[in-house]
Amino acid sequence: MVLNTVGIVLVAIQDSKLQILLQRHRDGCWGLPEQKITSESSLDDTALNLLEKAASKVSYFRQLYTLGKADRGKGQRTVTTFYICLTPKENILEQDNEKNKWFTVSKDVIEQTGSIRESLLSLTDGDHVISYRIEDKACENYIRKDSALLENSAGCLYEDHIKMINMAMDELQLHVISSGLIFNLLPAEFTLKQVQNVYEIISGTKKDTPNFRRDILKMLVPTGKTVKTYNREAELYSFNPLLQYLKGDL
Repeated sequence: MVLNTVGIVLVAIQDSKLQILLQRHRDGCWGLPEQKITSESSLDDTALNLLEKAASKVSYFRQLYTLGKADRGKGQRTVTTFYICLTPKENILEQDNEKNKWFTVSKDVIEQTGSIRESLLSLTDGDHVISYRIEDKACENYIRKDSALLENSAGCLYEDHIKMINMAMDELQLHVISSGLIFNLLPAEFTLKQVQNVYEIISGTKKDTPNFRRDILKMLVPTGKTVKTYNREAELYSFNPLLQYLKGDL
């Protein structure tokens, strides 16, 4: 008998940090929120039901990956389809911190030599840090990904949830601008400074402001509105969702 569940990787920017929602599982470890699929519910409906408990609205929502190894699950094989979900911080609902908690997440490259790249992926709730070493190894025409919990970590993640968090971080850090993902972490109208701040939080790198603004403006639509910031007026923009259909080298 196979148990089918749905899990979510819910990401938001809060307090100028990239954060992910984790849930305390039955063995005491923190992991991604999961829910059993009923005979009356679809995968999407189950994921949306999970999200309703955490956010009033989600801007981005799609299937990320399905985990289903034969030995997965304790006592019963479990197949879980995970969704990556993004939302601006104003949509976040208050959580019971005993069961659900927002962790700050980061992934930084430590060393890259030849066909191997090593990174440090860390999650912290302010008092405790859970850290994994991530190895990306080029094998012919694909990349093999492995992870190992560091000895000085305060606990560990539930089962194989590190794989999903790592995949979500790669999705954000590698495609946050090119795919327009970044705009799902911002309000509907935003300043150029806000876009750059969010990008630098996700990537962990600083960008040259004039060059960043020149490139990002190709993806935006002026709203004609302004907002006062630091005693000056800043223009407000919105993302152009038809960007992928436009001609030209973007």
